[in-house]
Amino acid sequence: MSFYSMSVLQTRFAIELRLSCETAHNFFVVLQQEGSDERRFRAEHYLEANPPENYVLDLGESTRRSLTICRVDDEGSSRTVSFSSDTALPGNTLTSHKIHKSNSFLKRLRRKCSGSVYQILLSHCRLNAWNQHSLSTIVPNSVITFRILRISKGLPCHDMIIKSEEIANDFCELTKCIAETDAELQCERSQSREYDGGLGDAGDAILDHSIKFSGLPHIYRRLIILCVLLEWSHKEISLSERAIPLAITQLRTSSHLDVDLCSPMSARLSLAAKRFIKNTLHFDHTVKFFPPIQHSPVANFTRRIELAVSIRNLELWRHFPLQSPVDTFRCELQGIIEVEVNSWVKQCESDLPNAVRSLTNSLSFFSDSYISLFGYFDISYIGVVFATLDQKLSKKGTRFVRRALRSLDTHNDESLESFTKATMKLFEGFKNLIKVAKEARVKDGELFSYESWFTASAVFWTFTWRTMCRRLTLRSLAEDNEGICDERVLPSVVNFLAIHKALCEDFIHLELQNANLALMCVFKIALTIADDLLIYSKRMHAASGSFDSTKLYYHQMNFVRQMHRFPRFCRMLSSSVKVWQYRSSPPYARNVAKQLQNIATL
Repeated sequence: MSFYSMSVLQTRFAIELRLSCETAHNFFVVLQQEGSDERRFRAEHYLEANPPENYVLDLGESTRRSLTICRVDDEGSSRTVSFSSDTALPGNTLTSHKIHKSNSFLKRLRRKCSGSVYQILLSHCRLNAWNQHSLSTIVPNSVITFRILRISKGLPCHDMIIKSEEIANDFCELTKCIAETDAELQCERSQSREYDGGLGDAGDAILDHSIKFSGLPHIYRRLIILCVLLEWSHKEISLSERAIPLAITQLRTSSHLDVDLCSPMSARLSLAAKRFIKNTLHFDHTVKFFPPIQHSPVANFTRRIELAVSIRNLELWRHFPLQSPVDTFRCELQGIIEVEVNSWVKQCESDLPNAVRSLTNSLSFFSDSYISLFGYFDISYIGVVFATLDQKLSKKGTRFVRRALRSLDTHNDESLESFTKATMKLFEGFKNLIKVAKEARVKDGELFSYESWFTASAVFWTFTWRTMCRRLTLRSLAEDNEGICDERVLPSVVNFLAIHKALCEDFIHLELQNANLALMCVFKIALTIADDLLIYSKRMHAASGSFDSTKLYYHQMNFVRQMHRFPRFCRMLSSSVKVWQYRSSPPYARNVAKQLQNIATL
């Protein structure tokens, strides 16, 4: 049944009340019309305090009644209470309470009432809302508790009204018509095309009367107005910037004691709020959330979504958590991040190593403001980024390595060098990217297995290391022949040690976690250094005849003393040994690790 059809049915009202006091007392209660009325409604009741169930008394077709109470002292006989109307009243109606027999209640009132009289105007009381008044002036420590009920044949009970989605929609439609009419009138007077959201006197009275007629709390009205403004779609008149903030403020300052009666209206407002939030986030999304940049425009974005955030944070949603737009807000923001991450992934394939390195730097240095913004909405910025990147970037990484391997010419030094630079750069980028993920406590994903993608590539890295070290060693020897050196240390010695020291540090910088891969690289590096040392020794031996014996002795002794320090074998070998100690490795690797430890202690 809709609100409009409800309003034409004959409606009667009743009062449910209870008289409470510490000792047994009897009260005389008179219900009568507040002002002059042709019908002159009047009903008299003799009630006992502390009844087993509440009394339900008829009020007729209006709530413009006064309730008069006084104490009665009478020990006469009693008779059964009856209602003043033949209309049957639902609820906890009682027909077994006793009242004293008398020819006239008025005579009894004049004769037996004692103490003062207490009067309550029922027209000032809201429907279905419990009220409590002290009757201490009549009987010490006594109170009356009551509420006004609507009783109508063919009319849904109040519980049905407050739970009706159809009535909530009817109220929204009514308020929308009132608001659009007031907006047009307001614009005609002010020659403006903006509506401030306020209702005119007539419209306000219509809505207020309708709310009271339905027995709904005042906050219901605030929800309706905010819902209508959020759904505003007038073709010619736009809303003022102050309209929705004012409606939110009025809702916040309204009492939320009876908000539980507003479930259907809250659900309707929830739908409107979610649509408004989606439109706001996507309309105002003029900043880029990925990758992070140094001069972040996050502050401007925060100011533009303040209104949507205010709606998200309404106290109303604490009473109706399932209708809260919090999840919608979070999902929409998270979706924006995912869209931008996917867009970046599509663009990064042309130069993947540089793209990964640039992304790592951006996340490391410029992501704090983004993390703070999204953290407010319970979103892990780094977590969403890696969840979106994981599979897509992993596929691109493995595809890049496979493509590089297919195009590699292993017999061409330039091809090997180019391959090594590109793949090691990509390896370094993924390594640092995973460090960022671990710092943010991101769960393991496919990206965390990046090292396995480079297992085949690492063999060719060692070929390049050997070729480059050999070339640089020979070049440093050639420089010795360009002139006579009077220093105690030949330039080639310094260069030789620096070259192989750099090789060891580059290996350590890889931070390989795979024990087998690290072991293979260590063997190759040791073999490269040994081969280059042999070549250098042969060249030095061949050239020893042209050196002064004293200087030759000093060169040899200095080389031996510095050999252990410059390449920092201990550091390289100890780092590798730690990897093997903490990760499972085959038996032969453990034996080699022990041997390397022995060498490192020499």
